[in-house]
Amino acid sequence: IQKRMREYQIMQKQHELTHKESAKQAKIASLQSEIDMYKAELDVLMEEEKFWHNGRDIRANLRGKNKEDIYAKQIEGRI
Repeated sequence: IQKRMREYQIMQKQHELTHKESAKQAKIASLQSEIDMYKAELDVLMEEEKFWHNGRDIRANLRGKNKEDIYAKQIEGRI
């Protein structure tokens, strides 16, 4: 009887450990998917930032060209 009790206790402990391990694996999977979601969000933000910087550079170039054009016209008008 004691041997069977011991076997039952061992089986019960193995079952608990298996359950704990699967709970850990589920938590890891959940955290990994959360990490992936944040990475995707970061990628989108980085693209938006790059787009904004490119747009700013383009606008700055256009302003520079407009100033150059105005300056050139002023010089032509004076000559």
